[in-house]
Formats: sequence, C-alpha cells, structure tokens
Amino acid sequence: VGCHDLQPADKEGFLTKQGGSYKSWKRRWFILKDANLYYFKTKKDVDFTGVIPITKESFVKREPNSKKKNCFAVGTAKRVFFLHPDADTPEDADDWIRAITETLCSLGAPKNVPVPSPGSTLTVRKETLRTSHTPVLTGKSMPNKLTGGREALTRAKEFISFITPGSPFLDLWETWMESIPTVHNNGVETNFCFEVAVSVSLERVIWRSSGPQPDFVIELVDFFWNAGAPETEIDRFNDIGASLHPDIIGSWIDMSKKGGADGGWYFPVEHPMRLSLEASDSGPALTKLMHWLQSQSVDRCHYLSRDMGPEPPRQTEIKFQLPGTLDAQIAQCHSAYSTFNIPVPSTVLTYIQQQPPSESLCMSVVTCAEGIVKLGLIVPHPSPNFSKTLFEFVGNDGRKIKKIEKKMGIDLPLYAELLYLKEGFGYDTYQEGFDVMIHYFVGEEQA
Repeated sequence: VGCHDLQPADKEGFLTKQGGSYKSWKRRWFILKDANLYYFKTKKDVDFTGVIPITKESFVKREPNSKKKNCFAVGTAKRVFFLHPDADTPEDADDWIRAITETLCSLGAPKNVPVPSPGSTLTVRKETLRTSHTPVLTGKSMPNKLTGGREALTRAKEFISFITPGSPFLDLWETWMESIPTVHNNGVETNFCFEVAVSVSLERVIWRSSGPQPDFVIELVDFFWNAGAPETEIDRFNDIGASLHPDIIGSWIDMSKKGGADGGWYFPVEHPMRLSLEASDSGPALTKLMHWLQSQSVDRCHYLSRDMGPEPPRQTEIKFQLPGTLDAQIAQCHSAYSTFNIPVPSTVLTYIQQQPPSESLCMSVVTCAEGIVKLGLIVPHPSPNFSKTLFEFVGNDGRKIKKIEKKMGIDLPLYAELLYLKEGFGYDTYQEGFDVMIHYFVGEEQA
C-alpha cells in the first residue's frame, strides 16, 4: 500500500515518531485511512514503513509531560506510540487527536480509555538474552586502580602520538567523548564502563564505552546522526535492537596512524548466534561463517558490533567463546584458519598448548558483503609470558604497551587478541596481516 493508494485520506501530514525499543525520533509522513494510521519515510513512497491499527480498544491523548512540544500518544493493545507535529502550535496536534478520536467513535470506542504506562510496552526476552559475564566483555573482575573511566581514557589519549591538537583524530575523539551520557543519581544503580584497545605498536587504538540501554541510546543515535551515518543504518540499528533487546549497549571509535577512522555501536551481551548472523550483511562470507559455526557447535554470541560509517561496505563483528576442552579449542582454531584461508599462527597455538590459559579461548570474526575481513584469536587475562610470545610473533618487544599501561594505571589486560586483517581490507589505512591488540578495562562510573 502506497501513499497514492490511500487517497483521499481522512488526514495526512508529517509527524515525528518515537521508536519502540530504541527511543530515537524519526520524521515520517502519516496517513489516517479506514481505521489505520500508516506511516512512510516520504509522502511519495509506494509502500508503507509501518502501520498503527486503530481499534475500539485504542486511545489517543495529549502528553503534557513529554519533553517534546505538543506531543500526543496513540495507544494500541500492543504498544503506545508517541508522536508530535512539526508545528510549534498546539492546534496541529489537536487536529490529529480530533481526527483519530472521530475514527475511534466510529468504531464504538468508549470515550475514556485508561492509558497504560509507557514502560509496560517493552518486554525483555530473558529466556534468550542475558548480560554476559564472559572475560571478553567485562572487566569487573580485573584489578584496576581507577574508577574514573573518562580520566583514564584522557590519559591514554595523551600517549597516542597521532592524536594531536588540530588533527581530525582529536576532533573525532572529543566529539565521541561528549556523546557519552553523564551518570545521574536517580535512585537506580547504573554502571558506565570504559575500555580501550591498542595495537602493540600504538599505531591503532579503539575506544569503547557502554551502559544501560535507556541511558545510552538517545545520545548514541544523535552521535551517529551528526557523524553522517545514513538513515538506513540508523533504522537497522533500531531493528537489531528490537530483535535482541539488549540491556547494555555501547559505542566505539577506531583510528589508526595511517589515517583510518571509523565508529559504530556494540552490544556486549550474550545472545543466540543466529540473531548476530541476521544482523550481518548477506553474501558468501556470511554463509561460510554460518556453516563453520554450525560445524563447531558454536551457538552463542557474546559481543555484536557494526560500523556506522557513511560509506559501505558495512562490517559486522561477532565475538564468541570456543566450546570444549583446550585440545578441542585448538582444533577449532586450526579449522577456522583453514576455512577462512588465513595462515596458522603455529608458534602461538603451540605455546597455548604447552602453557594452558586460565580461561577458555575465544574468537572474533568480522564480515561484510565482500568477504571475511578479519579473524581474531582471543586469550582472556593473558599472562605476561603469553603477551611476550604474541609480541615476538609480530616482531615487537612490547615496551610501548608497558608504558601506556603505566600511564593508565592498569595492572593486567582484559584480553589479548591476535588478529589477522585480510588483504584488501586495510584500505591503505590499517595494517593488513597479523597484528596484536591488547584490550583494557580502564574504569567505570557508578550511580
């Protein structure tokens, strides 16, 4: 059904609608017709984006306590929709309320319908999702002298040589930092977590911050809007969030000395692997990854991330724990390197067999429509000797890493990642081949 098919309309015009699970606001063209309130991205669309069914159990009312001027609510059996018109005057909202009320009356609806609490419209599916406590995702168990994550990130930034005054990297970093919400003491326990990952050469750095979805989502969406993320990716973020219902979300930025810069969102929560695969771009690479995961009985994902850059191809990253004994995990690593046509880091795998880590091995995989982008071997809470083995494998002595750890006041890494970026996906701005990234939990803010 398109806009043209709904003429003559009972009423039509632009309204701005709040999302469901994700409370971002989107301007849409609405058409009221035959007890349905359709909405479209433009007034020339040939198919509707969504529809709000009006039944005699529905309601419409003003929302005087909303932060949005002239906001009103349309309630159905499943959800309450919050809308506001473009005009600053209340008359436009009144016109919509009047038109919807007339539709309700024609259906025999009662004049006074109780309004359900907005908070009752979101149901978190606890049976398929739980906050992850795997070493890959949380630094709560790590010894750390710091509690102020922002301060630690600032100290780390001062140690990165290519983030200098006047550089685009500094502008990106400051804009991202400003987008991180402030913890408010509203009687609800809240934790904002801060992490940083640096390459052994300090020529690449990834900054991450996460917290409760209600606190983070609006600022996160605004940050990517302002950064030029396309609307289709904002919509996709909303759709994936509605599917997973993560109680924790976060944003990240990635930069390299060669000029690389990127950013995106992530969900550091455990969920069914199939939902992560549905969030990825389709293509031969995704099919190959799906078959490999099934062959290795990997059915849970502990971290899902996607970039929000203005240009495709879009990259999606998953992180997961390898099942079984250490020998089984080593075999799975060999299988992954072979399946995805990546050289086997034999020295590293031999060391792991001889000096077993304290926790299960994990892996990370990045895909896009054009192929497998990156494969990473993750060792949680690496020992100093294992870190030294990784550094030597890529021809580095690790001295710079030790200096930045001291700068941030960190005792031990959260995890070490031996990654392999496949040829053609460095885009002349990221190092291709093997590299080592050390990931740190640097602090948190609590209320």
